[in-house]
Amino acid sequence: MKLKLAIILLLAVSFTACLKTRAEMGEEEQSQVYQRKNVDNQKEAAKNSQISSKGQATSTAIDERDDTIRTLNGRVESLENQINSLQKEKSATSEQETQRLQLLQEALAKMEAQIHKLESEQALNNMAAPRAEPSAPPTKAHKMNSSDKNAAIEKGSAASGGATGPYDNAQDFFMKKEWKKAILNYQKYVDESPKGKNVADAKYKIGVCFQELGMKEESMAFYEEVIANYAKSDAGKKSKIRLAKLKK
Repeated sequence: MKLKLAIILLLAVSFTACLKTRAEMGEEEQSQVYQRKNVDNQKEAAKNSQISSKGQATSTAIDERDDTIRTLNGRVESLENQINSLQKEKSATSEQETQRLQLLQEALAKMEAQIHKLESEQALNNMAAPRAEPSAPPTKAHKMNSSDKNAAIEKGSAASGGATGPYDNAQDFFMKKEWKKAILNYQKYVDESPKGKNVADAKYKIGVCFQELGMKEESMAFYEEVIANYAKSDAGKKSKIRLAKLKK
């Protein structure tokens, strides 16, 4: 009986030891599982962090590229606007020059028509006036070259008390405000003595006569011609003043 009891106690102690060992082993296994899980979680977190960092870097690079593209597009648009503006200015300038040329051509045509009309009126006046007896043709010894003629036209025949030249006649008509007759005589002087000393003044006063007649474009054309060819002369300076007033 004692032997059986001893065997039972021994078995109970062994069983208790086995249970304790299994419990300890279970705790160790659980601890190892938890450790492995923690390690795996840390690795996963590190991996996710790396992926996130790469994603952020990629996103930053994309954003920078987009900013660069937008900046370049802005510069391109600005340059295109500048080019278009310059082209428009060039076109506008070209159109202005074309219009100015057309105006000058129209003014020239009107002037020629007006001069023709004035010449016709002058011819009619001459026909109505009594004719002088024709003088004998000049001999070869009395023929003058072009320079002698210019000098004679400018001086007129005041020394001999005879009729004056076209410039002096034009001056008289100008003082009397007979603008049409003044234009004809000034133009005659310019045609007969293109290099005469009073050409600039004659052309300037033709412009004044046209201005007094209300022919603005014609007068401007003569002022511009005087300014272009005789800018430093008194006629050129006066032409600048009158032209500036007409353009206002």
